[in-house]
Amino acid sequence: MKLRFLLLLILCLAMLVSCADNATKEPEAEEPGNDYTFGVFADIHSSAAYFNRTLDNFFTLTNNGEELDGVVLIGDILYTAEDKTPNYDFINESEKYNILSDAGKIAYAMGNHEFPLNAVGEDERVQSSIDLFREKTGLETQADTVWNGYHFITTAPKDYSGALTTEQESWIIERIENALSESDEKPVFLFIHHPIDNTLNSSRNSDRHSEEFEEFIKGQPRLIVISGHTHYTLSDPHSIYQVPGGATFLYTSVVYTSVGQSMAYADTDHREFSSQAILLSVNDKTNVVTLKRFYVDEENPTYLEGGDWTFDIPAMIKESKKTDVSTDVYKYTDKREELSVAPYFAEGTEITVSDYTDSSIEISFPNALAGAEGEDSYVGYYKIEVFDTESDEILVSSKIISDFFILNKLDTVSHAFYGMPNAKGWRVSVTPVSTWYVEGTPLTVEVTPPAPEFEEVVFDEEHVYTVTAKDITPVGNSGHYSKYDEYINVTQKGNCTMRYNFDVEKTGKYRVIINAGADSAITTSLSVTYRDSNGNDTVIFETEEKFGTGSASKANDFTCAEFDAVETGTYIVKLKKSKSFGTLRVFNFTLARISEGAVFDYIDEDIENGATIGSIILTKNSLLPRVWPNSITREEIAWAAEKMGNKLVKLNDACKAVGGKVMYVGVPEQHSMLREDYPEKFHCDGEYLDVIEEEFYKALDEREIPYINMKSIFEVEDYRKYYSPTDHHFTVFGAFRTYLEIMDRLEADGLADGRLAEEDFKVTELENVFYGSRALAIDHIYPIPDKISYYEPINPIPFERYDKGVRVNWIHYIPKDTSKSVGYYIYMGGDNPETYIHTNRPELPDIMIVGDSFSNPLEALLYTSFDSLLAIDLRHNKIKTVYEYVEEFKPDILLVVRDDTCYLSFDGNGSF
Repeated sequence: MKLRFLLLLILCLAMLVSCADNATKEPEAEEPGNDYTFGVFADIHSSAAYFNRTLDNFFTLTNNGEELDGVVLIGDILYTAEDKTPNYDFINESEKYNILSDAGKIAYAMGNHEFPLNAVGEDERVQSSIDLFREKTGLETQADTVWNGYHFITTAPKDYSGALTTEQESWIIERIENALSESDEKPVFLFIHHPIDNTLNSSRNSDRHSEEFEEFIKGQPRLIVISGHTHYTLSDPHSIYQVPGGATFLYTSVVYTSVGQSMAYADTDHREFSSQAILLSVNDKTNVVTLKRFYVDEENPTYLEGGDWTFDIPAMIKESKKTDVSTDVYKYTDKREELSVAPYFAEGTEITVSDYTDSSIEISFPNALAGAEGEDSYVGYYKIEVFDTESDEILVSSKIISDFFILNKLDTVSHAFYGMPNAKGWRVSVTPVSTWYVEGTPLTVEVTPPAPEFEEVVFDEEHVYTVTAKDITPVGNSGHYSKYDEYINVTQKGNCTMRYNFDVEKTGKYRVIINAGADSAITTSLSVTYRDSNGNDTVIFETEEKFGTGSASKANDFTCAEFDAVETGTYIVKLKKSKSFGTLRVFNFTLARISEGAVFDYIDEDIENGATIGSIILTKNSLLPRVWPNSITREEIAWAAEKMGNKLVKLNDACKAVGGKVMYVGVPEQHSMLREDYPEKFHCDGEYLDVIEEEFYKALDEREIPYINMKSIFEVEDYRKYYSPTDHHFTVFGAFRTYLEIMDRLEADGLADGRLAEEDFKVTELENVFYGSRALAIDHIYPIPDKISYYEPINPIPFERYDKGVRVNWIHYIPKDTSKSVGYYIYMGGDNPETYIHTNRPELPDIMIVGDSFSNPLEALLYTSFDSLLAIDLRHNKIKTVYEYVEEFKPDILLVVRDDTCYLSFDGNGSF
């Protein structure tokens, strides 16, 4: 008994000692699990440079690729033009792609551009593109690839439209359900080029997927759907979205990114610094997914500000069963918008007015600060408004994208408004707006513009035509206007045109005056069209501006547009209200002839010494503009040249994607070539233009953008015949010399083969007196008459011409009455937003021109040497962007034609 008790006591003591030892031991460390890493990108659009750079970045970030478990391409890696075969050569020639492909580490979801442009339905190009994809990649168009136990499901759209068939949707659902059944907590990845409808920004109501499919996809908390297509920047919080209790959706894109609709970019080229991709990691123990976003860089990929995107899949599964899910777990839902705060300007920040005239203003201000820290806090854009200090009406406004998505951010943002309505005072307001559209406190500054430099206009009372609302014809959606004898109301989101045909009995300069009121800032466009005796219409004036008095019932004269009526006959005045909200009330239209100008007395001595009328200098040989010295430094000019060079690289890349290329054609303006005509007492800005020329063409050389500098050609020839004494453009002889140079260069590069020689044309000098732009500026007072000529082929070339879709049957606008004066508009009828000429010669290439009035006589020559010619003038063209035109027209060559005073102008035809 005692022995048994003793043994039991010893056993208890031993157990106590053992427990004490265990209590002091450290617990064994838990295995951390393995992180599997995958590269994801989309939208290369046939750029081998970006393709290779992205793969290089993946290898750089993953220990020379050793930690890279796979790479997923989500479509539009190619860019296939309408009649071309998809070209996979640059992909298969990539060294790192072949390393990954041989190791079975590539998955590829086709996009719409792996199909030829607009190939849909039963088009045989659809099936041949699918067959070619399989042949070139060795992959299937629908695949369920399993890497390290994780499912990567890829699928192709049915064709260029981006939609899915019922069978494709069923297959995706089946594969997702199968993947989900294999484990309880592993995430499943779906890669589909076009985003699921109604999830991310720019994916609204596209009707590519059935409601049942959308509902299934959105309801899976373990599903992560990654798309491309929209080029949305990964810096923007709208690039990721989680359905509360459901799936996670996000974008990725490489070649360039979009950051806003109908907004201008800040003072740097966004494409160069915003190409981005994703490095996706998942831990096989915790099933936490991490997405690292980085800039695609030539040498050192840099992670984006704001940190990684992370999803704790097991926590999301538990949270999905709750009615109100936690924002700590589901971090990327719409609740982010509710929690967002306004950005702000630092204390002491001011708007600096850089320059202003009676109708323009340039401002700058420091970048604002985000209202909070974190990945969703950025200054998205700036709302800039200029108010009339008397009426408090908004005269002009603009939205400027912030540079939150750019690696090298600017310290200062600059912007300019031109062609502003006259006012006694302006109040400029700059409001910072977050990426969640929350507005901060604006900065303001007041400016007193100088008085306009023109005298009050006197009208010829005999030729003032006024028409009241009862006789004006509204054309548009009948649900959006009401017509009364006294006025026409265009209400709410109306899109309606008011039109009246005036019968003009006397030629001369006319002004259009609209008597109207508006309850808010309404966007309106005004145009004047001349209709000849054959019923052909020619738009001779078109403009767009915002108008608003704060009261629709308060009549106010606005949109006073001047134009030259060189023919008597019918002139059609049109006023159009855009689809913006608000009420526009129109009372009457007036078309009034401006009285003849006063007669200026001058003597030969004044001409000899350089007499002036307003801003025009009269010399013995020419009319020249008055110019004043400026303080712009060479460094500032070089910076602007770099910026314009980058823009041309972007445009050239877009042309390359459709099989074409850009060529810049620079032509000197009249006063730039006729510098020797300036009297000694007047400033000539020749040295300034020379610096611009030097820095600009240096920037093009560095970027390998081909160009023609006509100044270097003109100045060693008899250049005076290339210029009119009364107009700022070159003559048709200067245009013809430029045509020959363009064609010689294109033929040398193998891009054209249709050059005509001078003997193939006949030259006609019009009997009519020609009043150039300088002469018009002084009401035609000049002692030497001027003439104008035009070229036309001796053997006529049949053509079809359309201006904005309206058939036009002529190239030159020649009046029948030789007693009437003419202007530079005889070439192509003047400036047109969009002109298309087709000569039905498919063996010749197609040419596209971005240009202003300098390109009009060139267009009248170049159409003779090409199958089709498309010319757009971005000063007037609100139809499409230049990139949309390039994608649709697919030019073999795109000419950018600008004069040397506009090389570094980013407005109008520099706004591409």
